[in-house]
Amino acid sequence: MISVSTIAKLAVLGLLSLTNAHPSEEEHSSAPRHAKREFLFRTQRSLDSCAEHLEQRGIHKAAEARRKAFAEKHSKRSSENPGSFLRARDTADILNASHHSDLTGITPTTNESVFYSNNVSCVLSPEGEIRPFWVKGELIRSNLTDNEPGVVVYLDAQFVDVNTCETIPDLYWDVWNCNTTDVYSGIQSSSNGNGNDAANLNRTALRGLQKTDADGVAQLKTIFPGHYSGRTNHIHMVAHLNATVLPNATLTGGSVPHIG
Repeated sequence: MISVSTIAKLAVLGLLSLTNAHPSEEEHSSAPRHAKREFLFRTQRSLDSCAEHLEQRGIHKAAEARRKAFAEKHSKRSSENPGSFLRARDTADILNASHHSDLTGITPTTNESVFYSNNVSCVLSPEGEIRPFWVKGELIRSNLTDNEPGVVVYLDAQFVDVNTCETIPDLYWDVWNCNTTDVYSGIQSSSNGNGNDAANLNRTALRGLQKTDADGVAQLKTIFPGHYSGRTNHIHMVAHLNATVLPNATLTGGSVPHIG
């Protein structure tokens, strides 16, 4: 499931078909469209068959409770998260803005359960190339901000294997996005030409990985990305399986079942 709530938190229930390894960059760039359609057709049937199992296992209810607690934790000041709370914005401006949601009757006092009770899942199919802005060897960490200014975004993801309908522990969720002025760290030239400074190569802002727990869940903190020509605002992700952690807290080896 990919859903964005009104508190700027991205929640993802990723259902991976692990029997289909992601192709290499060269293979993917020339992959015929019919291969993608066939992949989606096969995995959609698996997704439908998992729905009842996930419900019986309480996966959806647990996710609803976890994400509600996650939102509440970051919606107020605390000694654990000083300065990282979700700041209040002008209520009138927010309620009068169109966010293309089908929810109705929402007010400042609406119970949080309204935003977390619905669950719409989709298959994470291999639909994107890993380069040019992916950087190998990023740190395993939960806070990706590196003091980069911008609107904080908290990400919560849960990964499920559509072949077994079981959650996927020990998967490494690799995430990266540009900053508010559409510059990617760790590269010599960015999408808008503002990252030409060689010093940018040594920056790690808005990049990192987190391992899923026993329930297939991982959480990260980044900022809302800017956008550049031809692309809307977006966050990149890669799923790594069976990878090895090096002494410097980076990842090597394994396989990549999803890029998106």
